[in-house]
Order: sequence, then C-alpha cells, then structure tokens
Amino acid sequence: MDLPFAASDTYSFFVLMIAFGILIIGFAIIIFLNILYIKNNKIKNEEFYSQINKSFSELKESVDALGLMFSRIKDNLEDFKSDKKSHENLLSDFKSEITRIADGISGQDTMTKAIDLARSGSSAEKIVTETGLSKSDAEALIRFHKR
Repeated sequence: MDLPFAASDTYSFFVLMIAFGILIIGFAIIIFLNILYIKNNKIKNEEFYSQINKSFSELKESVDALGLMFSRIKDNLEDFKSDKKSHENLLSDFKSEITRIADGISGQDTMTKAIDLARSGSSAEKIVTETGLSKSDAEALIRFHKR
C-alpha cells in the first residue's frame, strides 16, 4: 500500500501536524478573544443601559415635579381668578354705595338750600327754580320754615 508523501516522510508529517496544531491553537485563540470581546462589550452595554435607565428615572422625576408645579400654578391662577371676581364684586358694591350716598347728600343739599331760601322769605317760584323741587314741596317748606 502506498502512503501519501506526507505520511511516508516522518519529518514532513511532523511539520504538517505542528502546522495543523498551530492552526487549531490560532483558531482557539481567536475564538477566546472573540468571547472576551463579547463579554467585555456586554458589560459595557449593561453599564450603558444602566446609565440610560438612571437618566430616564431622573427625567421622569423632573417631569413629575414639573407637573406638580404646573398643577400648583393652575390652582393659584384659579384662586386668583376667584379673588379677582370677588374684589370686582366688592368694588362694584362700593361704587353703588358711594353713588347712593352721593345722591343722598345732593338731595340733602337741595333740601337744605330750599329750607334756607324759605327761611329768608323767598317765594315758592324762586325755590322751585333754584332747587328743582315741586311747587307743593316749596309751598310746604315756606309754611313750616317761614319766619
């Protein structure tokens, strides 16, 4: 039986076996380095994802805090609106009261002027023209306040 040249020559077979062994060791080293690289990247990726999750958690807390602040601002604005409406109603009531008092004072001024005219002996027609009272009121004032 004829053996191939490599098998018949011991030295060539030995070199071939060494080359094949080195080739297998090289592939084993490459596979080992790939496994280390993948493991290292996995650890880096896990750290990166952990940082991203932490950032998202902080961002969520910030958004929640902003939501709470906006809610408080909205409540404060609602309170301000109701206070403003209350103040407007109060101011309107004050205006009405001041107008009523002013009308009363001007009415009293008219009556005081008419009484003074009646006491000084003025006629009913003069009292009517100067004060705007009716003729019957002017005549009644003259009867009660004439000297």
